Amino acid sequence: MAKWEGGVISKDAKYRNTSNSSASGVWNPNDQLRHRAAGNWPTFTLSSPMTDDTGLWIEPLYIITTTTSADNTANYSTFEVSMDNAIANVGTTGRLYFAVRVTATTTYYNDFVLGAVQVLTSNGSVIDEAWSFDDEYNQWQNASLYGTSRSTLSSMSGATWSTIASGGSVHYFKAATGTGSSRTGAAGGIHDGYGSATIIPTTSNSALAQYGANYYIYTETSGATHGEYIWCRSPSFTIGAASNVLLRFAYHACTSTSGGMVNTEAKPLLTVWYD
Repeated sequence: MAKWEGGVISKDAKYRNTSNSSASGVWNPNDQLRHRAAGNWPTFTLSSPMTDDTGLWIEPLYIITTTTSADNTANYSTFEVSMDNAIANVGTTGRLYFAVRVTATTTYYNDFVLGAVQVLTSNGSVIDEAWSFDDEYNQWQNASLYGTSRSTLSSMSGATWSTIASGGSVHYFKAATGTGSSRTGAAGGIHDGYGSATIIPTTSNSALAQYGANYYIYTETSGATHGEYIWCRSPSFTIGAASNVLLRFAYHACTSTSGGMVNTEAKPLLTVWYD
């Protein structure tokens, strides 16, 4: 049996004698179809945090804690989320925005790493867009604005954007094969095939091995302010489908066992937008 929208129940809402504003009480399927055919039925915006001003908080991040005074050699983890509702709200052309918040109380323990990002169609079986940050980091951009008040997409409206480089500085994403930091960062990137032919696995902890000589991008936080947001964005792209679209990315989050980065509702480590 079909599932129909009803909203506020009204036993008297009948076709032809009920206005558009009260059509939400029509529960008879035939009357609903007649209202729709006559253009007398309300439209609905699909819920998608990725297109909200506050963005989608990536809650289930796998954070590695350590006391070792070197870049971490553990595998990268992966994350997946549907983009269908976001595409329904924004369209098939847009950009991805990533914002990392400095949640570590000792801020230089907040070197959050991205190895690759993919947009997949056909429920994850076809690569539509992909960026391996081993050799495509210069296709993404840093924002000129950063700080504790830069938590929403609208707060970045005055930003200028510049290419991510291997010589980046504090408050920005930087391309590197290692951070040289203690208790944070990755010792290497991941295989560069994730920018062309190899699909990133679905959400999984410790899924992808490191390739020590390969690049990644990370937030340079030595000298950053606790609570500030550091942004990057993709190039504009057009997705070849409007449904069954997935965003997947590979990340590495290593921090100190004390004073390190956290990921909570009050202190969200990573937020993502599509706009």
